[in-house]
This record gives sequence, C-alpha cells and structure tokens, in this order.
Amino acid sequence: MLFDATSPQEPREEPLTDPGQSTLGVMSDETVGISLSHHLAPGDNEFMEFDTQWLGEDLFVDTEDLPMHGVLVPDDAPAVCDKNRVISDIESVFESMLDALLTGGDSLALFLKSRTPAQPAGLARGRLIRFPGRTAGEAWRFTVLIRILEIIHEALVTDCVVSKREIYYRHPALFANQAVVDRYVDDIALTFGASRSLLNVSAAAKGLVTGDLTILKADGVSVYKFNDPSGHLVPSIEDGDVMQTNAERVLVVEKEATFRSIAASKIWGKLKHSSIMVTGKGYPDLSTRIFLHKISAVSTLGNSMIPILALVDMDPDGLSIMCTYKYGSITLSHEGDSVKVPSMQWLGIKSVDIMALAESELGVSQTANVHHTEGLLSLSYRDRRKASQMLRKDSHSEDNTYNELKRNLQIMLMLNMKAELEILECRDGGLGAWLLDQLSGRDGAELL
Repeated sequence: MLFDATSPQEPREEPLTDPGQSTLGVMSDETVGISLSHHLAPGDNEFMEFDTQWLGEDLFVDTEDLPMHGVLVPDDAPAVCDKNRVISDIESVFESMLDALLTGGDSLALFLKSRTPAQPAGLARGRLIRFPGRTAGEAWRFTVLIRILEIIHEALVTDCVVSKREIYYRHPALFANQAVVDRYVDDIALTFGASRSLLNVSAAAKGLVTGDLTILKADGVSVYKFNDPSGHLVPSIEDGDVMQTNAERVLVVEKEATFRSIAASKIWGKLKHSSIMVTGKGYPDLSTRIFLHKISAVSTLGNSMIPILALVDMDPDGLSIMCTYKYGSITLSHEGDSVKVPSMQWLGIKSVDIMALAESELGVSQTANVHHTEGLLSLSYRDRRKASQMLRKDSHSEDNTYNELKRNLQIMLMLNMKAELEILECRDGGLGAWLLDQLSGRDGAELL
C-alpha cells in the first residue's frame, strides 16, 4: 500500500505542575474582546467567568490595581492556520511591553489560557499576572513566558523547528525543569489558538514502532525502514513524506515490555510481514498519536482502512490509555481530530478473556497458576476512583467500543479485580498464541 502523508493541517499532554503555576496572565475589564460577567469574592483561588469572544490581537493591556485572580473562559479560540498571524501576535506582545517600558506607564498584563482535566467542558483555566511582577515568583513566571515566546518567534521567523528539549537547554537555570517548558508551550499554543506544530515546536518522540513500514522523505532521497524487531522511535511525518506498507493491521500495545515480548516471539516472526506494531510506553505522547492518526486516516487503494487494534491491560489506566488514542485527551482537545484514532478497536484484554482463562484452569499447570496470581490483582483506591470517573462520562455513549469498555469497568468494580496482559502467559502458548487466535478470528482465516 502506498499513501501520501500530506495533510491539510497537522495541528498538539497531560500538563505537569511547574514551580510557579504556569497558567498566568493579567487583563482589565476594558480588554479587547473581553467583558467581565461576574466577580467572586477575592482570594488566591478565586475564579471569574467571562462572557466573551476570543481575546483578539492584543494580549497585553495597561492595568491599574488588578487583583490576582484565576479565570474561567470559554474555550472557543478559533484555529489559527497561518504562521504569519502567530508571528504578528507574538510581536504585538513584545511591542506592548516595550511601549510600557519607554513611557513609564503602569503595569502590563498578559492572560494565558490553560486546560486541565478538572475543568468543565468548553472552559479553559487561566491566570492573570502583571509586569513588573509584585512577587519574585510572578516575575519568574513572566520571564519564563517571554523567553519562550522569544524562542518560538525566532523559530518561526527563521523557519526552523525547535524541540521542547532544546528550549529547556537554552536556559536550564531559568526554566528549572523540562516540565515547565512543556506546560508553557502547550499553554501558549492554546492561548493563541494554534497547534504546537504551527509554533514550530516539536517534542522528542518516546513511542516505538516496528513492522512492515517504509517512509520516503519529501526530498526524494531519504528512505527509512522500520523492520528492526527491537523497535524504532516513532518518526515525525512531514507534508510530502510518503509511507509504504502492506500491513493488514496495526497493533497498538500499551507497555514497552509487552511490545518487546511480542517482537521477540516466534509469532511476530510470522506477523511482521503483514503488521505494524506500536507502543506509546504507557500514556502516549503527541508524536505517537499523530503518527497513528495518519495511518488510520488512509485506506488501502480504496479498500477499507487498516484496522488499528489496541492491546492494553484490563485496568482503569489501560482503558484510559486506549481512550486517549481513540477519543483524544481533554488537555489537548484544541488539537482537534488530528491526534485522534476514532477507528481504533479494542482487541483485549477483556473480562471475557479472563473468564475463558478461569474456565480452563483445571487443565493448567501449577506453575501457570503462579503466573495467573501475578496477573490478577485487586483494585486499589485510585483504580476504583478512576473507574468511577470514567463511568460517569457520557460523551461517547453511542460508541460500541466505549459501551463495552464501561461494561468491563463495571465488572472490575463488582469483582474488585483487574488483570494485566501477563496473565495470558498462563495460557497454552502464552500471550503470542492468544494474540494469534484473536487475529485469526478477526481475519476469518489461519494466519500461520
């Protein structure tokens, strides 16, 4: 199969807490496009809601005696598709700051959006900070923000891509840790209504891929193959790149250990010529999600799309990881459909697999029972809380996969148990034989 990786727009993970709470900014009631609807009692954790349109071009405003408040704003920023618009917006920030310094006026203010899983649907969280800051922490946050904007501006003007890791190493003493840079970059992208790729900022991939896949780069010269069973880092697919594959399926594995176990098995020796296997090493990074989206969005010469099959633990985190691939994440929902794999199907492991295993236990060896015990565990308090939270969500109620997922969560809670993929090793032939049976059943034919 041959397909072009070019997409109309390749728009941007779970945010991490930084030493200074990066979601910051300041604005006044007169800010262009912003009108204050109501104001709660003062306090460090106070929130305000804005009945507003998107914040317009000028993110900075002159302010007087503005309180330090958190804000909730409608998450309705338009998608910015033009890098020149982003450059102009960043330059307007610098110009406003320079004007304030030259005129000796009152403090400047900047509003920075952020999204966290705890926020209500359709709302983003934001904070207001001023320049100059009232505290050392506020001054540090403002400095971090301006320095990252400066680096992004430089990358856009010179048309170079800079990694988040490179940004951190420009000023490690200032940024303190990588998580600070990660959070600020994502918040800046959200505030400007742009994808991370539109800012010319990339993230180093952590995911692995192996199987029947070749990428021809846009330069027409470079060719990359991904057939090493030990895995290759998930590649960045640029416009103009062409991917070649004869794969009949893409297997997405939750854990690196499972990925390596399958890749080293005799079963994979038979499957590798007709399969691609990917792992995000737990919760996937953006690069892995975009890569899978690009594969899922194509079809084989007009036929049905390549099946994307998820193999995860039967526990709340495993199912949440599958949902991140399939439906996207709250924190990066402004990236749109470009990071989702809606066609992903759940291969396992499911409660029916555990029941089938239990029914066959009379024929299993004593050694296998040890593996079984290691694979079947009680739910922790965190597991039960996460499962309950997932059951309360109704956003995908018409999706068969999600309904099946919820039934399995209910079974977990009722039996107070979860199962790791390692439990399948107690089966005759282990995980590899189980995988082969599942794929043979799906394809309607023997694979070997």
